[in-house]
Order: sequence, then structure tokens, then C-alpha cells
Amino acid sequence: MVVVEIPNGKLRICLDPKHLNKAIKREHFQLPTIGDTYITTRMANAKWFSKLDANHGYWQIPLDEDSQLLTAFNTPFGRYCYTCTPFGIISAQE
Repeated sequence: MVVVEIPNGKLRICLDPKHLNKAIKREHFQLPTIGDTYITTRMANAKWFSKLDANHGYWQIPLDEDSQLLTAFNTPFGRYCYTCTPFGIISAQE
């Protein structure tokens, strides 16, 4: 664990989940792209379109209680764990 100062002057706790990532079973699936025939066919007659910004989207994925324990870390102030997917977990990008 390291604490870094971010541009706005606040502190950010950063963890290195290398060992945890080795144990994670990844689910592989293909997201549709704009060039996929299925997508373009459905969009041809669409009236509305949406755009989503997935920046920091991993913060939206809650962890179950067992998974939270796997993200635990110790500080001089106590032991903490994440309740949502932290940055750096390999499955967060999926």
C-alpha cells in the first residue's frame, strides 16, 4: 500500500493487487461494437441514442462480503477493506 498525493492536493490510497489478481477467475465475453451487424440493424430506426461514460465505473460494482475480505489491508489506524471493486483488480475492466 502506498499513499500518493493527487493533483487536487488530496491523498489517495493505492494498493498493488498482483497476488489477488493471480487467483481471480476471469469471465470472458465479447462486448458488441458499433460495427456489429446486430447493433447497426437495431440502431437504423432508433429515435434516441445514449452515451455512457464508464470512467471510474469500477466504483459502481459492489463486492460480496467474502470478496471484501480479500481486499483487506492494514494501516496504523486499523484494518480496512473495499466494499466495491477497487482500481487494479483484473476483472474490473470486464
